[in-house]
Amino acid sequence: GDGSGGWWWSNGDEWVLSPWNAGQSSDSPADTAAVYTQSGLWNSVPPSSNYVGVCMRLECVDQNKWHDVITSSCVTRSSCSSAEYDAGSPWNSDRDCQPLTVCLQNQYELTAATSTSNRVCAELRQCNGTEFESAPPTASSDRICQQVMLSCNSSTSFETSPPTATSDRQCALLRVCDSGTEYQSVPPTVTSDRSCASLSICAAGAEYEAASATPTS
Repeated sequence: GDGSGGWWWSNGDEWVLSPWNAGQSSDSPADTAAVYTQSGLWNSVPPSSNYVGVCMRLECVDQNKWHDVITSSCVTRSSCSSAEYDAGSPWNSDRDCQPLTVCLQNQYELTAATSTSNRVCAELRQCNGTEFESAPPTASSDRICQQVMLSCNSSTSFETSPPTATSDRQCALLRVCDSGTEYQSVPPTVTSDRSCASLSICAAGAEYEAASATPTS
């Protein structure tokens, strides 16, 4: 018995609670089959002259089984494959295996699948014309984009490499000519360094300085 007037009985390798059958003075497996084959319910509290009882589902004790109300038995649930997830395991039907979503080429896996939840995919970010890809996407991570450097500082640097889809603009410091021994022979441009040349030295006793050196001559 269950302590409230009902009866426990064994259905093979699990225990189930037999329902109260209204109008009967006693319960038995036979009465049980007649009641829950139709409704899948059992009375947790016996009916009386002033109380009709409380009906509850008759669920299998083993959660890996489901209650077949037609055959009045607990049936082992099917197993989902590696390409499926369990979308639900109702008490009175088999496991609902659904195919896992497969992310497309322009997507990545935002949330990994579990045995009871589907994979969540998200669209990959696309870098715009003023950005470059600083980190490529993976199967489970998005592409990372960063702003391209607008330009090199022309007073102190020049561009050694233009930006590409996957790299930023590269700059290098301009060469500084030694004012005591060099002059600027070729000025820098946006994409090239300045060139320096050595100053001439007048031969002592044979030459004289007709014009002083300048930064560019």
